[in-house]
Amino acid sequence: MINACVTNLGKYNEGELCGEYLRLPATKEEVQDLLSYIGIDGKIYEEFIIIDYDTDINGLNRLLGEYESIDELNYLAAMLADLDKEDLEKFEAALEYGDHTSSVEQLINLAQNLDCYEFHPDIMDYEDLGIYYADELETLSIPKHLQDYINYEAYGRDMSDNEDGEFTKNGYVVNNGDRFIDHYMGRHIPDDYRIFAFPDQPKKMPITYQVEAPGKLASLSSVVSEKEETISKYDLRKHPNFKYISEADKCNTFYVAGLISTKLKVKPDEQFTVYEVDVPDEFINMDDIFNYDDLDDADAFT
Repeated sequence: MINACVTNLGKYNEGELCGEYLRLPATKEEVQDLLSYIGIDGKIYEEFIIIDYDTDINGLNRLLGEYESIDELNYLAAMLADLDKEDLEKFEAALEYGDHTSSVEQLINLAQNLDCYEFHPDIMDYEDLGIYYADELETLSIPKHLQDYINYEAYGRDMSDNEDGEFTKNGYVVNNGDRFIDHYMGRHIPDDYRIFAFPDQPKKMPITYQVEAPGKLASLSSVVSEKEETISKYDLRKHPNFKYISEADKCNTFYVAGLISTKLKVKPDEQFTVYEVDVPDEFINMDDIFNYDDLDDADAFT
């Protein structure tokens, strides 16, 4: 019933037009798919605008704005989808009549109060209206030989002015005075019509690294992710850079121990501060840290 072009507001402000039409009524899943498609994730991009509407209901597009609620639009579309052809024509006429059309909330109520209007699709001007009242409703007692002399157009104009009727593209419409009931007050949309939801975010699992024997490269065998309670394993052997790691070729093994030196080499003119620390022998062997063979004076470290 209503096609709304939903557009990513953040990207729109950045100069990129990223939007897609959402056909309403819709489902929650359809909304999530559309938001995902236009880049709204609920984190980096959250806001949207509706830059265009496409609907077969005459006069409806001009009454809908850029910042309408998708849930309210869905509610309205569902109400209109339940109307038959005759009531849709009456709804269009009521839109032209202009009562209860200033918001989507009022349009929702209008679609549920069409019995408050009299609609005559075959009356298109004042003359038609004058004939209808004079002949069919017999509001005037006119002798047959005088009927050709009656100004039905003038009479129809008077009747329309008195009852505040309106000629529309679909026919003549007038408020019959029945009580208009506000079924929707703008505060609570029935659950059946609430469809807005940001796309589901996949749950991130921690990446576990398995450290192999000392001196060898720590390798990552798989990355596990979880989404909608489904656990998937990704085969890293299919990654284009797999060939660069040790699991693909032992020549790529990275020896960390080879880059760590425990030898202290002092230059002749270098200044440094010596700290004396008492460490129990059972905890550390100083010979493993300092290689006295590389020093001119090993006694300096006693």
